[in-house]
Amino acid sequence: MTNTPIGLIIKQLAGEKNLKVSALATLTGKARPTIYQTFGRSEMSDSEIEEWAKALGVSKEYLFNRWKSPETDSVNTSSTDYLLEHLTSLEEQFKRLLNQLDVKDRQIEKLMDLLGKLEDVSSYMTARVIPLQSEKAARRA
Repeated sequence: MTNTPIGLIIKQLAGEKNLKVSALATLTGKARPTIYQTFGRSEMSDSEIEEWAKALGVSKEYLFNRWKSPETDSVNTSSTDYLLEHLTSLEEQFKRLLNQLDVKDRQIEKLMDLLGKLEDVSSYMTARVIPLQSEKAARRA
């Protein structure tokens, strides 16, 4: 059995107490990015656990026991469920965007067909085209 990361326990407790990251930052005196980094931590010193317990309004023992107890496997399950839901959402979003790309590709094809049907596209140019390199340099490359 692996322990649930302490950061995940802290995040879960904050969620249960309806504490947002900005509120946690105020309570702990830490910057918001530091709070987010804490959510990803798997280990923590006793003094840090005590500091977080105080900020969350629980005892150090409660936080430590919740971290080390086998009951936290349910947290792993809920995290897995969350990740699966998020993956499903991303896949649906990807399919929608892929469909939009297909529509745009068809629009581009129609526009290119229209341009190809014009008698002389060069007559519509307003500026002279200047080659980037000379023909001799192109042949050498």
